[in-house]
Amino acid sequence: MTVRHWLQFLRAPNAFTAAADVLAGALAVGVPWGPELLLQALGSACLYAGGIALNDVMDAPRDAIEHPQRAIPAGRISRGAALRTAIILLCAGILPVALCPQRLAVVMVVVAGIVLYDILPERFPWMQALTLGGVRGCNLLSGALIAVGPLDERISATAAGYGLLVLVLTLASQREGTGKSVRLHGRFLFFACLVPYGLWVGKNPTEVQVWKLAASLALAAIPMFTAWRRDSSPAELVGVTLRLLIPWMALFLWCSGHGGDALIVLSCAAMQWLLARNLKTAASD
Repeated sequence: MTVRHWLQFLRAPNAFTAAADVLAGALAVGVPWGPELLLQALGSACLYAGGIALNDVMDAPRDAIEHPQRAIPAGRISRGAALRTAIILLCAGILPVALCPQRLAVVMVVVAGIVLYDILPERFPWMQALTLGGVRGCNLLSGALIAVGPLDERISATAAGYGLLVLVLTLASQREGTGKSVRLHGRFLFFACLVPYGLWVGKNPTEVQVWKLAASLALAAIPMFTAWRRDSSPAELVGVTLRLLIPWMALFLWCSGHGGDALIVLSCAAMQWLLARNLKTAASD
């Protein structure tokens, strides 16, 4: 396969969201920028890509019918090679933890959750959603654990709120092709998007905090409006909300008093968009 094919197979643009989880968690507790932080974020991106590869291995029989254009059913990569790739990437994602052993337990929970999600049969949709929500919440928490010392309880609450967001998003994705409405999911996503403001901004907002509230409401309104405008279009809601995960992390950093870091993390969204656009353009050529 070409490099483009590999990037498409591993859903490389979405790996930026996993890296942003770790960056946001770490920066919120005062971890400075540096090679170690970037290495931990890269490890998270590898775990994401490894999970995607493993998921495609497990779903290959179904994809042969429903998504024949994907790499395995299209014959661009064998199922065995995809499995080896998944194992290599998952191992590569764990290796950076050697520099931050305090993250080991949570990172192993993330890896176990990735594997569990990929092997769970479709007849357990709620368990799949809970697993994936737990994985992403723990991923954010693992970033905060780069700092040595007790954690602010708001970090744990933020991770739980993020996990809830991903849980609802997963449940919405499971409605694709069923004709069922995702309006209720849009409402839950609205409140999940307000978690950073609700947890990190005080009860007496200053002028700057009013702007944070306005930004939070604007972000939260996007999935709810999409769900109501499109009504029974889970794919549209999922696609829109996936693009909001990195802005959600940036909002979390801004609300927690790290405005400069928020802008840098937000740049990950721009890189995600550029890579996704280039891959889409290349695929159409």
